[in-house]
Amino acid sequence: MTDVVKIIGREEHARGLAEGREAGREEGRQEGLLEMAGNLLASGMDIEQVAKFAGLDHMLLERLKAEK
Repeated sequence: MTDVVKIIGREEHARGLAEGREAGREEGRQEGLLEMAGNLLASGMDIEQVAKFAGLDHMLLERLKAEK
């Protein structure tokens, strides 16, 4: 294997790791947002307000409220 191929392989590996980390961060943000929205709904805040502040879809919030 040539040095160029090794370098390209390492760069692709590093890029894949960075993409995986970012995907994990985004998943964590979404989970946190859903948890917060569920807590707000459980505390009595109406869906309109939660949707406005959290930026989540009304249908998703309806399902979330039904689960709580």
